Amino acid sequence: MKTVSTNMLNLLNSQVPYAMADLYTITDTYGDTFYMTDCDVPITLSGTTWLPNQVILTRTKTKMVLGIETDVMTVHMSPVIGGTTLAGANNPFAGQGLLQALRGGWLDGGRIKVDRFVGASFTDFSCGSISMFAGRVGEVDVTRTNAVIQVRSDLELLDMQLPKQLFQYACVHTLYDTGCTVNSASFSFSGTVGAGATLTSIPVSGTSQADGYFALGKIVFTSGANKGFTMGVRDYVSNVATLSYALPNPPTVGDAFTIYAGCDKQIATCQNKFSNQVNFKGFPYVPTPETVTYY
Repeated sequence: MKTVSTNMLNLLNSQVPYAMADLYTITDTYGDTFYMTDCDVPITLSGTTWLPNQVILTRTKTKMVLGIETDVMTVHMSPVIGGTTLAGANNPFAGQGLLQALRGGWLDGGRIKVDRFVGASFTDFSCGSISMFAGRVGEVDVTRTNAVIQVRSDLELLDMQLPKQLFQYACVHTLYDTGCTVNSASFSFSGTVGAGATLTSIPVSGTSQADGYFALGKIVFTSGANKGFTMGVRDYVSNVATLSYALPNPPTVGDAFTIYAGCDKQIATCQNKFSNQVNFKGFPYVPTPETVTYY
């Protein structure tokens, strides 16, 4: 059930024309929050201002049903004329274009909340707003001119495998997560792109580690045309990192990046490379599945 303020209820029951606008609260992957509206003027409620003309925003309708049902809202984002650039204290895509940031994973794992402002006019803030939808960002499809973002209700979290962790040979933790506890900063190295780089092959200059050290890790570009983009490292041999996927832009000599050590989730790697066997959560001594044939 949704609740509204007394002023809003009285306005809606008065059957007179009123103003309304959608208020988008967008929290990105890096913890920065953006407040945008599809209105032509700023909307300020409870000390928070939703700004217009940041991004062209439209969305599909939402629905309310009795019971438990996962709803999905589709949000369309397009840059405004002249281009939309991003800001944010923690956002590596700050200063870059909207679509480029979305391709690089700006909203992967983020959240979008939509409220509906209602007032006698766009300067009447006495009625407040009503919550329309809130959820987690799912699929993001980026074209040349806009992005289509699926926002899924938090009820989707109920559709999970239980028990969450299986008995298996490899560790079930993700490297550097709260279960793993390894500090990523302790296994990160700054470097620059060397000569001979391609979209999938990065000669690493400025740091030197043993072959395989960065395999299954990641590389985050901090300057150049790929600034803000994160790519998985498939292999690392002779100071050359082979990426899991092609970069969106050709890297150039001198482009800066941070590269992180990888883990193959084996107990020997956990012990010898990270000194973290106490937090290893695999089951290397579980018997392997076997087929028994009898007559």
